Amino acid sequence: MSRLDTHMSKNRKQRRSLENPAVPLWSPAAYNYLGSPRSSAGVAVDRNSVLAYPAVWRALTLVSHKIGRLPLNVYRRNKGGGREVDYDHPAQWLLARQPSELYTPFVFKSQLITHALLHGNGFAWIIRDGMGQPTELTILDPATVGIKYQGNSLSYFVRLDAATTKTILPENLIHIKGISQDGLIGISVLDALRESFGLGLAE
Repeated sequence: MSRLDTHMSKNRKQRRSLENPAVPLWSPAAYNYLGSPRSSAGVAVDRNSVLAYPAVWRALTLVSHKIGRLPLNVYRRNKGGGREVDYDHPAQWLLARQPSELYTPFVFKSQLITHALLHGNGFAWIIRDGMGQPTELTILDPATVGIKYQGNSLSYFVRLDAATTKTILPENLIHIKGISQDGLIGISVLDALRESFGLGLAE
């Protein structure tokens, strides 16, 4: 079990309420108590309800599954100037065979793309061993990840629980962005098209 999974499992064992800091207000779980944002059509629109809109479900499924089936390999240059799959690279096994004990390469790729399409960003934490070699790729909930940019320094932070925030350097994070205004973080399609989704769900 990864470090992130350990934190999450501890939270799930605690009683979930607004008084319980295990359910912080930035967490999607808080929607259960506060209610989801509503469109002008009076329909609650969040990442769960929007999946009930057939057009959204179909679009996400088609794109994410198509990309999930594509090969993803690490390549190296050969002496002839071409390239070949680097089967000795430590990341090759993770990308092509087993990103994590929790999911297959297909699930890993399709889930990241689903997050990028719906939330504007797909994040995966690269877990490394003491030698700096990648050992696991852990998908992160986009709602828990933020970005910090100062000067030429870029870093990400992920909220593991109400009291713990982990800073992650760019070299330890896979970030797939959707449409962006600054080139650093993608725009949430769910927020940008909330009114359109609301009208579709209201029909």
